[in-house]
Amino acid sequence: MMAEVIQSHPGRTAAGDQGDVRTMFGFGEQEQVHSVERLKRCDGQPIMLDRLFLPCHLLPELDQLELRTTWFADLLISHGIHLARARKIV
Repeated sequence: MMAEVIQSHPGRTAAGDQGDVRTMFGFGEQEQVHSVERLKRCDGQPIMLDRLFLPCHLLPELDQLELRTTWFADLLISHGIHLARARKIV
């Protein structure tokens, strides 16, 4: 399965997401958040749209990493980040 990076906002969220994401993480106005959208495909067909948010202080170099072929959870673990909780909306 491959993922196509549709949008990536290193160091900030997309304009419409700022309030919701800041509330979800409990951040103040100055805290920066990575925002990435990936379209996952199988056999060339789109099967899932991922919207990922991560506080910048946890992985400042996120915009320089390979996001098309790496599972996000594996990427976090490889950088010493272990999820305590995640939120998935289907």
